[in-house]
Amino acid sequence: MLNGITSVVVVMVGMYLMTRMPRKTMLTVGLTGTVTWLTTAETFPLHVRGIAWVRRVVPESRGKSLEELEQHFKQAVAAK
Repeated sequence: MLNGITSVVVVMVGMYLMTRMPRKTMLTVGLTGTVTWLTTAETFPLHVRGIAWVRRVVPESRGKSLEELEQHFKQAVAAK
């Protein structure tokens, strides 16, 4: 039961922080595993989740649509 309560509290804190801090900063600092998980799930398409190089690859996603993020990744692939 304590594990479930802890999980709920950590997720709520992570969701609160996501509205107040740049996601790239949160991911870089790695405030909690939950925040990192939430940010990764929001930022990366399904086929690349879990393969992130934060400082060089991850764009700031705060205030951007999924279409804008998709365009960013398409441009990054085309540049290679």
